[in-house]
Amino acid sequence: MADSVLATFATEYFSEHLDKTYWTGLSSDVKAACLAMAKNDVIAQLDSADPECDAAYKAMCEQAVFLSRNHADQTEGKVTTGENISGDLSNSYALIGSNAGIAPRAEQFIKLAKQTQTRRTVVIGRG
Repeated sequence: MADSVLATFATEYFSEHLDKTYWTGLSSDVKAACLAMAKNDVIAQLDSADPECDAAYKAMCEQAVFLSRNHADQTEGKVTTGENISGDLSNSYALIGSNAGIAPRAEQFIKLAKQTQTRRTVVIGRG
């Protein structure tokens, strides 16, 4: 998968996304770094599923924006899991574990990519 193809996909994907303003405000260097890291993260989760399917590309985009927002916390070994803005400001964190470094929306697209792969598999047995 070419990085330029993923970058083009991400531009189109974020054009109608709630994080559009945030994503377009990032520098091209930061976007490229986020997409490169996200690509590696998602491919590692896909097992044998096709990394070039639509769901995998969407997972990479979701992971890229997640990384850009949470990279500093992740390097400290934690990710923000909740924020309370009513009354006292407070955050809750989760320590990075098995999949804590994967965006929840990316996880959904990874599951979809795996399911799509499973549906295309044909098993022929002798009986």
